[in-house]
Amino acid sequence: MGNCKEAKLNQKLNFQKLFLLTIISSFLMLGLSVVAPKAPEANANSSSEAQFVALTNQLRASKGLPALQVHSMLVGKARNWAQVQANAGNIFHSRLSDGISGNWYRLGENVGRGGSVQSIFNALVKSPGHYANLVDPGFTYIGLGVVDVNGGLYMAQEFMQMRSAPAPAPRPAPAPAPRPAPAPAPRPAPAAARQAPTASQATTANKIPAQNATPVAKTETPLAKTAPRKTASIQLKSVMLRLYKLDIEPVRR
Repeated sequence: MGNCKEAKLNQKLNFQKLFLLTIISSFLMLGLSVVAPKAPEANANSSSEAQFVALTNQLRASKGLPALQVHSMLVGKARNWAQVQANAGNIFHSRLSDGISGNWYRLGENVGRGGSVQSIFNALVKSPGHYANLVDPGFTYIGLGVVDVNGGLYMAQEFMQMRSAPAPAPRPAPAPAPRPAPAPAPRPAPAAARQAPTASQATTANKIPAQNATPVAKTETPLAKTAPRKTASIQLKSVMLRLYKLDIEPVRR
């Protein structure tokens, strides 16, 4: 009898333990379902991303600025950050250099959320800080990330300016060939001092009529004066020779 009662007691205790374990397990499962609710569905929206890029470049064109080019690295960073915001149910900025590599010089970021692309973009334009990023002339690249959570959009917009390559040093201009020194202009010969005429010359000049006062007219040829003398001398010699012959002839006979 004692053994039978002990067996029934043990059976009853085991049943109670099993019942308690079942209840505890049920509560634990219920508690886990309350603490970890199902995460909302978040889907990347590439069409909304393209719409943000188009609106941004339209705004820049109206200000005379070049269009931004889509950069795949910035797209990856923006999509990742849009998802982080969607999971948190709030918007906040990232660390700008996270996920960025290469020879970049400056980075910028806009974040937002709203019911549509246009409503978010209008809010960015009205905010001075966000507007400054949209129309910054230094930025050349853009990347967009948009996540749709039950009709609500979480957006991240990344901007980048690349470091420009240093301009090559200008080549030194060749030294100009030295110009030959100009030959000195010949100095005019000093005018010969005109000799003042003597008193006799001055008197003569006064007596000569102006039309006959050339030097050539005053010159005489010396031959015209000496020719008669030479002819007379020859004739005299000839006469004397004849006389001499006449004197000698009688002697020879």
